Amino acid sequence: MKSWSRDRSARATFLRFAAVGSLLALTGATGMVTASAASPRPMTTAFRAIDDPMPAGRAMSTVVSASHHHPPDWNDAVLPGQVCGSNRPIHLHEGHAFVKSTRWPGTPRVHVFLSTVHDGALSTHQPVAALDVWCDNGGGTADGQLADRWVIESTAGAVPTVLGVLTPQQPAAYVVGHVPYFDAGKIAIGGGRIVVHELWYGPAGDPTCCPSGRAVSVWSFQHSGFVHVSTTVTKPPAHIPYLNDAASFPTLRDDAAVGQVAAIDRAGHYATFFVSCARTAADRKLPEDRLWKVDLEHVSFEMETDLLDPAQGAVWTVSRSDWVRYARTYGWSGFLILNSTPLFITNGPGTDVCGGVLG
Repeated sequence: MKSWSRDRSARATFLRFAAVGSLLALTGATGMVTASAASPRPMTTAFRAIDDPMPAGRAMSTVVSASHHHPPDWNDAVLPGQVCGSNRPIHLHEGHAFVKSTRWPGTPRVHVFLSTVHDGALSTHQPVAALDVWCDNGGGTADGQLADRWVIESTAGAVPTVLGVLTPQQPAAYVVGHVPYFDAGKIAIGGGRIVVHELWYGPAGDPTCCPSGRAVSVWSFQHSGFVHVSTTVTKPPAHIPYLNDAASFPTLRDDAAVGQVAAIDRAGHYATFFVSCARTAADRKLPEDRLWKVDLEHVSFEMETDLLDPAQGAVWTVSRSDWVRYARTYGWSGFLILNSTPLFITNGPGTDVCGGVLG
């Protein structure tokens, strides 16, 4: 668990909360929002993609090749190690490989799987193959899936060459239980561009089988690799539901807890949180893994600007109404610090509440 640190000088009120305003268009009349790679990015969490260690807006371009007889046998292809967090190239054998990975701390040994291959041409003289590659924990279930990638290989020469790797573009702001992935049956290649279809999970608890969101991303090929052009949300993921029976839940007060928002009432006065652990000021453990209600009217709200790398971000104070709109759209998880003055809710760095370190 991260160490708790609150820089009061950085807690200026983020009045405009630009990230919330720009992506709240998801719920607008058109049901669509387009995030252009050239658009202003005032808040990293609104645009940085889930599980995307590469620089925003640009796909990895590298040369990894293996000798082969035409046509290529993609089941024995050599892939860039970065696809699944390996320090070495990934050598597939009959479409599979196991590699040491540093990307997911809880999964040091990652299973790599070639799902499907599509042939196409970026231009008249640039034939390519798109390989849909999955990284998972080797458990054999959808719950163990870690990442999905399109690996784009040039087939113009005697040996295939990797032109780039495309990643799903669901913003890291979404608090979801499963990584976004590609619809492997929907990819268009031509005119120097690749158009891919993505499936996004919502914060309302989409089951693993059934992501509720849909998006289409456009990538343009340039000399240095693929550049992300735009992502259009064609169907927003399911939002956090309304809380209609607040009185039926026990109230969390004078406690420190770690939780994830489950529902918010229509007025934005109360929210229920699925609390994974909580302790009272007297260091007494409260029941775990259950729903607790929190009165939002007398609480301050803090938002981390870079959920993927908090050390590079900052924590801003936001209004209750902004926090409610944000949490409804993207979900929220973090710390409920209700045992201090002022009371506050934050997804910034915090102490090991579950281990009894309350601040």
